Amino acid sequence: MKAVVRIRSLSGLLLALLLAALTMASPAAADTGVSTIAQALRKSPVYVDPSASGLLSTAEADALAKRIKDADKPVFVVVLPADFPKTSFTALRTATGITGLYAVRVGNQFAARADSSVLSNTAVQNLVSSVQGEDAKTQLTDFTDRALASMGGSAPASWGGSSDGGGESPLRR
Repeated sequence: MKAVVRIRSLSGLLLALLLAALTMASPAAADTGVSTIAQALRKSPVYVDPSASGLLSTAEADALAKRIKDADKPVFVVVLPADFPKTSFTALRTATGITGLYAVRVGNQFAARADSSVLSNTAVQNLVSSVQGEDAKTQLTDFTDRALASMGGSAPASWGGSSDGGGESPLRR
């Protein structure tokens, strides 16, 4: 029982760290803010900051985006470097303007939030707990697969269906 409490407390602490809003951006991430990420998510379900390409390659991000688009569900995945300024899910969701499930990996930390119309808070927390400690690719793939199997809602029309298969990837700035 104490281990469960500690795990939940640690998860809560990590989530609080991810959700803490900072007003000052580091120079490395100054040009990549919530509005940039939100704009990218309106075009594709996966955003990988260029500084975080070591966590999830372009090919892996493309495969994850295709999986989400093919399922026609509003799952948004964001991968950011460990030194990225923290922001709130509320700010990201507001800037995106789309009801859905938002999963964010910042360095080695991972958390997610969802609008209650697509997935309950308890379900989100269970999904997050089920993938803690995995490497980025495995974690994001497992989380996405499990979420797609249990959530409601539809993908935004702005994604244009499954992957377009050509041109520059919309997953990177």
